[in-house]
Amino acid sequence: MQGLSLETGLYAPAIVNFSNELDKYKKAIYLYSCHQRLIGRSTVIIRPKLVTLLALYLQHGYERSTRELAANILGRKIEAINSMNLELRNLGLLIKDTRNSRINHLCEDLKELKTYLNNENPDQAFILFRLGREQRK
Repeated sequence: MQGLSLETGLYAPAIVNFSNELDKYKKAIYLYSCHQRLIGRSTVIIRPKLVTLLALYLQHGYERSTRELAANILGRKIEAINSMNLELRNLGLLIKDTRNSRINHLCEDLKELKTYLNNENPDQAFILFRLGREQRK
């Protein structure tokens, strides 16, 4: 545990290590999900199998081959993956294509997260949380 830095005023309690690209995406999505829950944009934290499915979509794109890979990794049938996609759409994490209803896209937040994780130093990224008092209206 690194603790509080008096120079920066930042508290850096943990480094989240990852073993490969899929693991990096899974951990980033889980942190994103916790953040969305904390700020009230979501009432749930994404369950692990959905985190893995989203991570595969970040890594490989929304393709039939990715859904087949997900079915293999998660030990599910493709129909179960389709049901999981519906759950992700209901959470606002996947968005239906406007021209082809069989195609889904990542929500803008996840697209930006993927861009950030790929464009910055790919082996090290910073995700910061700032605690502050709620502003009363």
